[in-house]
Amino acid sequence: MIGSPSTPHPTGLGEHRYLSILAGRHVVFLNWRDQDHPQAGGAELFCQSIAERFAAAGARVTLLTSRPARDGGKALPVAEHVAGVDVRRGGGTFGVYPSVLGRLASLGRAGHRVDAVVDCQNGIPFFSPLVLPASTPIVQVLHHVHQKQFPLYFPGPVAKVGQLLEAPGSRLVYRRRPVVVVSPSTRAEAREVLSLPGPRFLVPNGVTASVPSASVPSG
Repeated sequence: MIGSPSTPHPTGLGEHRYLSILAGRHVVFLNWRDQDHPQAGGAELFCQSIAERFAAAGARVTLLTSRPARDGGKALPVAEHVAGVDVRRGGGTFGVYPSVLGRLASLGRAGHRVDAVVDCQNGIPFFSPLVLPASTPIVQVLHHVHQKQFPLYFPGPVAKVGQLLEAPGSRLVYRRRPVVVVSPSTRAEAREVLSLPGPRFLVPNGVTASVPSASVPSG
């Protein structure tokens, strides 16, 4: 794991050494949406960017995500290869959760070994440990905690179910699995609000900066 539970890692420190370990491994990403979803945002860009870096390092990468309903336009394909990542879509806004669990469990039965899982939690966890061997490495990714957001978007009973699934649900299922957070505030809430007992690695979001071209003096 790059980084430490208390401090962010220096940019690029040991990056190539760690990435080389992924060569030949099958890493499965779980995310609510992918970057081509009509409602995609920063979390989807984050997921796809990391998945592409893993693929470029020689890993076989699969992304299990939702398939949005056709809305006057062309439906996204069930399966697609995007920048080295095998994207597999199924299930809608809420149906994606059982759909992802079923597909994740079937990968092993179909002979597609799962060496590690990057489990992106967007409020409601995927609960991937329920269908994988205890020896399979699973890393949770938290962008922020949703306990206060559920009542803003859902009626009372539905919001309560979401809050229970996020906490204590994630604590009971993931136990001491490592958690990657993108900010100090989320790192604090992972412990104080969700009570996740595992190590919390602070890995801030990166940026892609273009290098300005050298100006050519005129005449």
